[in-house]
Amino acid sequence: MLSRQIKRSDFDNIRLTIYYMSPFLLTLVPISTDSLSTGGFADKIVVDGEILEKHIDLINQMIDADLIPIKPQTYVNARIYYKFETHGGKNLFDVAMWGFDDNLFVNGVEVEENDIFYDVIMPFLPDTIKNELKAYIEYEIYGYQNIQDDNGGL
Repeated sequence: MLSRQIKRSDFDNIRLTIYYMSPFLLTLVPISTDSLSTGGFADKIVVDGEILEKHIDLINQMIDADLIPIKPQTYVNARIYYKFETHGGKNLFDVAMWGFDDNLFVNGVEVEENDIFYDVIMPFLPDTIKNELKAYIEYEIYGYQNIQDDNGGL
């Protein structure tokens, strides 16, 4: 569990910022959350309180999600990084995708993947990004499996 439930009155002072770089782009080195958010090569989407409030149930599902930490931790290779913060810039919590084996980082701790962390940002993504992300997730789930099946297992 990340923190307390968010109440409707909290949304006056909360914003969601999403940074996105295509997961299909290969890089020479892993991308840190700092590089993704300040490097100028990521799409940036900012969602303020009134729009967030319409998705309060989904956000609270994410907050209540059981997190299973990964030991030992690997490194982040961020293609998606989002954070909920106050308008004053105080970080409430953040999520980075992905680590080794497609794990997630929540508040800097590597945890097992959980669909709620994708679901919570989908309503705020433009269709082009949403479609690309869905294609990548399908490839990760079904692509490798099909490759293994076609080659008798790798």
